[in-house]
Amino acid sequence: MTAAGATASQIILATFLLNLRHLLMGASLAPYLVGVKFWKLAILGHFLNDESYALTISRFQLDFAFLGAFIGLLVPQLKDMAINT
Repeated sequence: MTAAGATASQIILATFLLNLRHLLMGASLAPYLVGVKFWKLAILGHFLNDESYALTISRFQLDFAFLGAFIGLLVPQLKDMAINT
């Protein structure tokens, strides 16, 4: 974003909005984590990402999301490797 000429406030706002989803993911996991000590929650929060959330909440049939996210990350890297070779 910096290379595109975005200001610091635009970068901060975009980062905030993009990561707001973690608030919703954490709120949906809260009923399962009642009684867990704060320091353990802090450690677990570090590992909260889209893929681990999808696997954790697989009862909503989102277990395919991990595979989709992996493919979505892999394909652009393979394209870059093919172009740079």
